[in-house]
Amino acid sequence: MPVLFPIFLGVAAEFTVTGNLGIPVLMYSNLDGQGLRMEWECDLTLTRTANTATLRIFNLGLPQRKILEAVMAVVGFGKPPVCELKIGWDGKTFRLMQGQIWKIRPEVYEENDTVTEIEFGDGLVAMRTVTGYPKQVTLTLVQAMVASAALAMGLELDVVQATPIIASSPNAFRLMNIPPGLTPRDQMDLAASGLGDGYDWGIRNNRIVIFNRGLLTLIVGLPNIIAPESGLLSYTVETNGSVGFEAMANPGVEPGTGVSIIDRFKKPVGQPLMRVESASFSGNTHGESSMSVVARPLSLL
Repeated sequence: MPVLFPIFLGVAAEFTVTGNLGIPVLMYSNLDGQGLRMEWECDLTLTRTANTATLRIFNLGLPQRKILEAVMAVVGFGKPPVCELKIGWDGKTFRLMQGQIWKIRPEVYEENDTVTEIEFGDGLVAMRTVTGYPKQVTLTLVQAMVASAALAMGLELDVVQATPIIASSPNAFRLMNIPPGLTPRDQMDLAASGLGDGYDWGIRNNRIVIFNRGLLTLIVGLPNIIAPESGLLSYTVETNGSVGFEAMANPGVEPGTGVSIIDRFKKPVGQPLMRVESASFSGNTHGESSMSVVARPLSLL
């Protein structure tokens, strides 16, 4: 049966910054609203456009700010630095976003506060910087093509997610020719379109994912129930069957996953099972944490 996410009273959050050597260099958590104030904005979509997030920490200590300055000083050496943001309720947190850092403002002065801002996203750095495919392969299986393009972009293929989705295509095991001069992005486009109608690709938590726009292909585990008792605040049903809703934040509601939206009369809103198309999260550890979501009526794989 679907999952009813527990919504409580206290907002919790934590973040980890990993440097260019792949080693965590800064971690901080506020699980009960008693620590430093943190604010966040996060936009997730089911497209190849990078998901983006901004994290703001109030009055972070000077040694920690110096660490972040040092992290950005060595950008270009080794792997791009990464920020992972987890949010939740009453001491329990779950990953909302993990992505490459492209901007840190260690000290932004606002009245009596010193604010540290971290901007990050999954795959944007790779999308901006990779212009050519360094190694040509003339003929390969679809999955091998996808994996090699991900490697060229400095990302990983989410094998657990992508393998069954690729296998669901009638063209899953066909050989494909890679023309010379393709960029990794072009190669991903070719591989996804070669799987058949509706197949596409995107980036989630610094990993390449494959999906079919007509199916619940990214679903992990069971769909979440979005109801008044689990934080549903308001909803709107569109003429095309889509449902837009506002709710208290549930980091498990990410693009591609399934949701069942239930109104106060215990009746389904839209179809009994919907797929999340986009989700925007905002919150702070000394206030509220909410999400704005668009879900579409689609079939189940």
